Amino acid sequence: MATTMDRTIVVPGDIEKVFDYIADFSNTAEWDPGILSARRTSPGPIAPGSTFELVAEFMGRKLTTTYEVVTMDAPHRVVVRGGTARFTSTDTLNLTETEGDIRIDYRAVFELKGPLRLAEPLLRGTFAKLADKAVAGLEKELRG
Repeated sequence: MATTMDRTIVVPGDIEKVFDYIADFSNTAEWDPGILSARRTSPGPIAPGSTFELVAEFMGRKLTTTYEVVTMDAPHRVVVRGGTARFTSTDTLNLTETEGDIRIDYRAVFELKGPLRLAEPLLRGTFAKLADKAVAGLEKELRG
């Protein structure tokens, strides 16, 4: 069982610059209030296989998670996946140019593992709030 959150925002800007900013997951701490810190952990240009370490606060606990770029089609799509022994998170961001603006379709899929799976239906509201805050922060950051 997984919980999927879909959100869409429209922002002004250059699609390549916006994509580069989003694909560099070390920027996540700048726009996602649930992320305490984020840093890149692999060398070279950002591409499939690039990794990032994020420290998040979730329900009063700090969680350190490694995320990896699993798919990248610049400047239109990036998919990153991270997780621990207790959960997996997959974030997909699709960018489309529309009359001078950029539409960003954001999908976050949260999957709890082991006994925690039983709590997943109870946490859907929490996951929705996290997605709402992250997307609102991204929109604010991109609007400058």
